[in-house]
Amino acid sequence: MSPTEKKQSDARDLRTAAERHIEGAAEGAAAGATTAPQALTQGTDLQLLHELQVHRIELEMQNETLRLVQLDLEASRDRFVDLYEFAPVGYLTLTTEGVISEANLTAATMLQLDRGKLLHRRLAAFIAAEDQDGWERFLPVIKHYEGGTSAEVTMLRGDGTTMAAQLACAPYPVTRARVVANRAGAPTFAPCLRVALTDISERKKTAAELAHYRNHLEALVLERTAALAQSRDAAQAANRAKFAFLSNMSHELRTPIAGVTGMIDLALTLATDEKQIGYLKKSRGAAMHLLTIINDLLDTSKIEGDHLELEEKTFSLAQVMDEVLQHNAAAAHAKGLFLSTDIDGDVPDLLCGDGVRLKQILSNFTGNAVKFSERGQIEVRASLVTQDELTVMLRFAVSDQGIGIVPEQQSRLFHAFTQADDSMTRKYGGAGLGLNIAKRIALLMGGDAGVESTPGVGSTFWATVQLKKVTEQGADLAAKGSAVRSIWLSGH
Repeated sequence: MSPTEKKQSDARDLRTAAERHIEGAAEGAAAGATTAPQALTQGTDLQLLHELQVHRIELEMQNETLRLVQLDLEASRDRFVDLYEFAPVGYLTLTTEGVISEANLTAATMLQLDRGKLLHRRLAAFIAAEDQDGWERFLPVIKHYEGGTSAEVTMLRGDGTTMAAQLACAPYPVTRARVVANRAGAPTFAPCLRVALTDISERKKTAAELAHYRNHLEALVLERTAALAQSRDAAQAANRAKFAFLSNMSHELRTPIAGVTGMIDLALTLATDEKQIGYLKKSRGAAMHLLTIINDLLDTSKIEGDHLELEEKTFSLAQVMDEVLQHNAAAAHAKGLFLSTDIDGDVPDLLCGDGVRLKQILSNFTGNAVKFSERGQIEVRASLVTQDELTVMLRFAVSDQGIGIVPEQQSRLFHAFTQADDSMTRKYGGAGLGLNIAKRIALLMGGDAGVESTPGVGSTFWATVQLKKVTEQGADLAAKGSAVRSIWLSGH
């Protein structure tokens, strides 16, 4: 006997026992007496009735469980429907012939069509004519790509517009295929294809724009390069014109100033009155100051226009430093200052380079030291930094006991047309070009320039330059030894 038949038999026995129990209870109540055999039959019926009640309770619990499972299935179905209908991509189910059997709401929205107008129609009907042949060739091979494959086509929308779309296609597994009725009316699985529809219009537009810019990038670069070259040529032409103008103007200015200073020198030889001599000396000093400013402007123009060329001549370092002191001796004497030079013994005396430009750096530092000092000593020192077989790197430092410079103003000192304080220009004069020229010359000579200063204590302006050794003078250099040379010019 099968389990189903046994359950049906048990149910019939329980039903019969229950009916018999009910009839016996009614008869016993009517007769008022019960025999022993009847009592035995009644006990059996009561046991069967109890089992029937237990089975009834179990069935009710199973029915409740089934109800809860059904509710959970309905909730899961609703969630699936929401996910399917409102997915960010369109989902289509196709037959192997390419007929749309299912479509979600997103796909209908993308194609601007009611869902009813999509179903039971071939997908090819919504593909642009130029892509239909490709789609028809692509459709039969989808079932061979279990992992899926994709194609990009232009699709037609219901409003007459087109959409660049990507169709990600894959065959459904047999267990998840469509269930249909066969010829005998029995359910069976029909193979089908799943398609994910994505709108890639923006991506294609961006790719087209990138391709356009990529294809025209070379032309844009050439055009921009030509514009930059034109701007560069114009700037260079402007610099050349500025340099030529400043050169001509400096020549035109220096010629009459030379005549003025010459006439003043001649008048000084003939003047006998002390007041006249004082006036003439002040006039000559003003003319020389003006000449210095003109020379600084010309040097700045040369440096900016890359027209400043450094000479390479043999010179005596001691002689250069002596000339620096002699040049500033009169101004130092007038203020009661002491000037001195100190050259370390390991520094060669004969060197090859631009001694005139080196003297210009040192004269500028020394002149500033004299200008901004009211007391004490000004020392010009030369020391060796590094050397090799052919060159030496020297450090020159001009130290004074002047007014000093606060740290926030030190960084501005070497900028063109800049002084530590605007009041300096009014009190001490100057165009603010000397330090900038000195630094740029030092850079051209392979070194640098800077300042170390403490307000109220003094300042040290330094510069490093690279010079060549004079190898043919080796014997003279050895004879010189390590002597330290110094010159003192007293203001008293």
